[in-house]
Amino acid sequence: MPDPKDGGKAFTEAMLLHQFDYVSSNKELQKLLLWRLSESRKSLTKLTNMQEENGESLFQVYC
Repeated sequence: MPDPKDGGKAFTEAMLLHQFDYVSSNKELQKLLLWRLSESRKSLTKLTNMQEENGESLFQVYC
């Protein structure tokens, strides 16, 4: 259970480390991420922008 005393810092750190490990060990996901970054498509750009906005919102809440 996350410790609320640290404002979510430990939870956020653990979540990011888990995501890094997952991407690091998943070659198919790495290919998908590379494809999304290297292809110029409206749908991929929209998806990436939405994820960036969500990440920014989380960053503002926890930092």
